Amino acid sequence: MIGVMSDETYRGDAAVLGQVGIVLAGIDLPKLQVQLPRLLAEKAIAAWNEKLTNPRPKRKLARSACGATSQVR
Repeated sequence: MIGVMSDETYRGDAAVLGQVGIVLAGIDLPKLQVQLPRLLAEKAIAAWNEKLTNPRPKRKLARSACGATSQVR
């Protein structure tokens, strides 16, 4: 179907993002703050919370790690 991403696509994306995370974890990056329009920020938080209710084990672990390092609030 057009517009529907398969598990295979997500696995490929996860692998790439995992590699990016490995590289970034070894770099001392400066802290930065980004401001989003309120509606967009609220939608992002709602989507994040929705996925937390029934996450896949690997996704749960990744989000846990992000939260522990304050990468996602």
